[in-house]
Amino acid sequence: DEARQHYAAARDAQHAAGAANEALSAEYNLAYLDFLELRHEQALVGLAHVRDEAEQRGYPSLAALARLDRAEILLRLGAHEDALAEAREAVAGCDRLGLRYETAKAELFGALASFRLGQPEAARLAIERALVTFDAEGNQVWIGETLLGLATLWSREGNPRASAALIAAARRRFAAAGDRERDG
Repeated sequence: DEARQHYAAARDAQHAAGAANEALSAEYNLAYLDFLELRHEQALVGLAHVRDEAEQRGYPSLAALARLDRAEILLRLGAHEDALAEAREAVAGCDRLGLRYETAKAELFGALASFRLGQPEAARLAIERALVTFDAEGNQVWIGETLLGLATLWSREGNPRASAALIAAARRRFAAAGDRERDG
């Protein structure tokens, strides 16, 4: 795969040049590529390595991003407690750095994990925080994703009308963003 070859070459060149943080960024990209290619176990291992190395080297942005991505993968795999722990750490790290979009994504992942762990009130509060941020940024796709999360809460709580309205609102957001994958 061409992307993997380029990232590996960049990592090796940065290591050879003594640029440890840049090499670690390339390792992050390789792990993220594993995630995109649905090699979840490899991605989790790679991202844990990047997270730990970044924390050790004082590279907080990369550590926070690795935590965010691990939270998403763990959530997809149904490891809700681990997803929640990573999401909480990602929220704290991203928020300290002023990474609003990433903080909101981590809030959403944490909310979904909380919901699946039987903590609907914590989930609702985190979803609302994420929604405020995505709305302030005008991010239509992630507003839609967040509305779907809220629709799930309302559906589970026995309010199908509110849930249906939120799903319709999410679809409008996806359409406004031109996101054909989610619109429809």
